[in-house]
Amino acid sequence: MTYRHGASEVFKGLASTLTLVPSTASTIAMTSRVDLLEWLNNLLQINYTKIEQCGTGAAYCQILDSIYGDLPLNKVNWKAQHEYQYIINFKVLQKAFTDKRIDKPIQIERLVKCRMQDNLEFLQWMKRFWDQNYRESEIGGYDAISRRGGAAMTRGGTPSLPSTSSLSSNPSFPKVRGPSSSAGSVTGSERSGRGALSPFSAVSTGTASTRPSSRVSSRASSHLSQASGLEAKKLKARVEELTHSMESLTKERDFYWKKLKEVEDFIGETIESRAGAGVLEGLDALERIREVLYREENAQ
Repeated sequence: MTYRHGASEVFKGLASTLTLVPSTASTIAMTSRVDLLEWLNNLLQINYTKIEQCGTGAAYCQILDSIYGDLPLNKVNWKAQHEYQYIINFKVLQKAFTDKRIDKPIQIERLVKCRMQDNLEFLQWMKRFWDQNYRESEIGGYDAISRRGGAAMTRGGTPSLPSTSSLSSNPSFPKVRGPSSSAGSVTGSERSGRGALSPFSAVSTGTASTRPSSRVSSRASSHLSQASGLEAKKLKARVEELTHSMESLTKERDFYWKKLKEVEDFIGETIESRAGAGVLEGLDALERIREVLYREENAQ
């Protein structure tokens, strides 16, 4: 609307005269995260609660699609749960950056770890890029759900395994309760003489024929065994995830190594053939390229 556009220009004109109110870095960062999540959820019609959930790469792909409207979203895995699947999504984003000549490095190996700081910085950059390039009037609004074929976008991030200390606070792990008053009887005079008794001390002074503490202990052992089994399943799933990720990275490494080997062979053959024919043009450039290929990582 014209009115909104005019108001925007007025605010831009006033920006240079504003006085910033001092604030702590933590307050600014928190406000930034809240604003980013609100913008992201409204734009993509999702329900992310943490910045690190963007580490799947799916949200970044659709942010860019909201600007250009032509990304191959059929290649994006909206339900990605594993790191190797995140990498595939980021490859789609990286190719789009290359095709659109967007000069911004994507640190895929850091973003797929789903750490907050890395994804916060990249999402902040994406928001600035979106502000500069998004034109709602040109595309008639962005239907995020329709563009991804109605697929729900899962939240990223690998959940950390529960520690043994957190098992007692888990709702699925019932707390061990002391026996009820029916387990043993304590007279009023005994209670007043000895003070308040804990449920377990009440058991010890109750009827000798009832020993619910052994049943409680057995029940607790059963719950601990179930919890250990659950943790073992999660560890097994994590091992499988890392195995898949390693296999994917190994294939990628071998692919690029093969390409570099072909480049090396081509350069060597070209240098030999040109030198033998006395054609020296371009040999310096080829030598420089080969020097880069052979250079060690720590070489200056």
